Amino acid sequence: MEFRRYLRLGSVSVLVLAGLCAGVLGVAYAQDRLSFMDEDAVEPPPETVLTPAEMEASAKEIIARMETEHKAVNKVLDKSKEERDVVKVLCLDDKSGQMESARTAANERW
Repeated sequence: MEFRRYLRLGSVSVLVLAGLCAGVLGVAYAQDRLSFMDEDAVEPPPETVLTPAEMEASAKEIIARMETEHKAVNKVLDKSKEERDVVKVLCLDDKSGQMESARTAANERW
């Protein structure tokens, strides 16, 4: 009987010890993986300087893409309304409103 109690305590001790070792080794491994990362190694991309004409052309292109995407969402919204898919209609209606606001703000700033 005494031997079984020690055996039971031994297995619990082994499990606790294994858990502690795994935790310590896991932390050590994570720190080791981060040690090679050097903050100076990552450089931001060089800034591109656009002329005013290039900025205007880029703005027009972005606004045109915004309008195209907004029309595509509205097509899917109309199809969802025909199918009477309430969840899809609510989601797409919200997304369409967000896109309209962004497009209006972009047009005002351009």
